[in-house]
Amino acid sequence: MKKVSHFLLSLITVFCFITNLNAQHNPEFEEKILELVNELRAQNGAPPVILNTSLNTAARDHSVDMATHNYFSHTGLNGSSFSQRIQNAGYQGASIGENIAAGSSTAEATFNQWVNSTGHFNNMINPSANEMGIGYGFDNQAQYRHYWTQVFGYGNTLSINEFQTEKEEIVMHPNPTKGNLNISLKNTNKQKVFLTIYDVNGKVVYNDQIKNHQDDFKVSFEHLPNGMYYLQINQLSIKKVVKI
Repeated sequence: MKKVSHFLLSLITVFCFITNLNAQHNPEFEEKILELVNELRAQNGAPPVILNTSLNTAARDHSVDMATHNYFSHTGLNGSSFSQRIQNAGYQGASIGENIAAGSSTAEATFNQWVNSTGHFNNMINPSANEMGIGYGFDNQAQYRHYWTQVFGYGNTLSINEFQTEKEEIVMHPNPTKGNLNISLKNTNKQKVFLTIYDVNGKVVYNDQIKNHQDDFKVSFEHLPNGMYYLQINQLSIKKVVKI
């Protein structure tokens, strides 16, 4: 009987541990923050940022650590700074800044906390940043329960970033372009795809929904001045386009 009881107790412990891990971060919240930040940057003349895997890892780990150990600080319990955390997560770019927040259960409310604080607001519209990581952590036993971390960096990885669903292939040519840009998008998961093109000041110069297909399509740059542009797919992938 003791062996059965110990076995059941172990199963309950493992189940509770797995349940807690699943509740500790929420990709949908993180994607919403990305959308709101890029809208804010466009309104303030800054180019969009993309999600970076290493920055996401550092942000998520710090949020989960704060929630799990019930503290709120830019300094980790191990004495680490945000710059050290992103380096430890494998980030190769330059560190720009970090925002943290606690207490709000939604991405919108957390974003408004940062907007209403001058230092946090300036981090979000800093034109030097081109990559961002977002992390959400939750623990019902912690003082604030909901913990958020946002880190900004500057790197040279403006290229195809991971999609959350199935991988997609994006091919563009010619790049640089003098007129039409030919884009091939293999939309294997049959979801809606939204294409947005920004200029270097964050202004939207093209915005459209692409139907589910695997055919090539064209975007005209003929009416746009020469320079660099950012082509964005579903808020998750950005490629650089040069008009000459």
